[in-house]
Amino acid sequence: MKILITLIEAFILASLSQRRTNMLKEENRKDRFFFFLTFLIIVMFVGLRTRYNDTWVYIGNYRDSAIASTLSEFYKRHYSLADEWGFRLVSSFFKSIGFDEHLYIMAFSVFSTGVTLWYLRDNASNNFGDSVYLLFVTGTMSFELAALKQVTATMIAFIATNEALKGKWFKYSLLLFVAFTFHPFVLVFLVVPFVINKKPWEIDTILLIGILFVLGIGMRFIAPLLVRFAENYTVEGILSSTVNPFRFLVSIVPVVVSFVYKDILYEDSSNKENLVAHLSICCSMFMFWTLFADPSTVGRLASYFDLAACSSLAWMIKKIYDKTGNQGLVLRIAMYAFYFAFFVYGNFYNKHFDQMYGAITIQEFFLSVRKFVSGA
Repeated sequence: MKILITLIEAFILASLSQRRTNMLKEENRKDRFFFFLTFLIIVMFVGLRTRYNDTWVYIGNYRDSAIASTLSEFYKRHYSLADEWGFRLVSSFFKSIGFDEHLYIMAFSVFSTGVTLWYLRDNASNNFGDSVYLLFVTGTMSFELAALKQVTATMIAFIATNEALKGKWFKYSLLLFVAFTFHPFVLVFLVVPFVINKKPWEIDTILLIGILFVLGIGMRFIAPLLVRFAENYTVEGILSSTVNPFRFLVSIVPVVVSFVYKDILYEDSSNKENLVAHLSICCSMFMFWTLFADPSTVGRLASYFDLAACSSLAWMIKKIYDKTGNQGLVLRIAMYAFYFAFFVYGNFYNKHFDQMYGAITIQEFFLSVRKFVSGA
């Protein structure tokens, strides 16, 4: 029930944050109080964890010699770009200053949660509450509870897209390179220059979907390339299993809404809204690839754009409601019901979240803080 309780608390606080931001609109200010409380609820949920998915692997590697204990030791190991040396460098820094595994996980969680909520509020077009709801019910939060390297790379890449929207391409390139040193799959964000400042469902969108569709059905030819970047995988392993088609149908909802209501959504859409819509299309198309390949490998490509899909669907629902009234209300209710059913199925029936998730208490965390401060 932990994830359900966190969902309810975060959704209520995010909705209050959006409501207060609306009240402060004339003063050109945004709410900070409820936004911080939303951040606090989520970061405790994410940062106090000791067990979920591969969290135990990161904790184990941090404890043993897989992570250099000093920066000088790090430099002696001569890591190559393929060794995700950015992640190793940051991990070694934390280890050198005396962070234990709890402070280590929390440090990464503070960064990822902060960027997640900043991105959702900045890109959901005044629908922060729904975007936080979607963060949980679409399964995006499950990704943020797991892959430390990929999540950090993703957050840096989303910061990079913000620079791209400002036309600051050098900063975009630099940040994307930094993200690459955490995990190479982040290079999927190279799609940004090709879709930025372009409205969805014009020729560029059709070409994007067409290319990703062809690559998906030709996965047997793409698999050898993916093996170069995916640790401990073989071509046979990538092609041996596929995702449940229902999972793909869930991921394609934002694309269907975007297409059906394109005349309403994009007649006066901003460049920011256009970009997140294109990135949500990328998310669905990479999930399409999992119909032909191993979801734990290829599905990671879709996970990089999950956050964009959450913000995209949130602003689309809000805009459709503002322009159509009851039709938009029905669509919003349907979205809430559909995704909540998917959330319940994924966390209470298909898998039992409480059996997979473990966390320390706040008191235990502050004990780690006290030990660090005292140098014990």
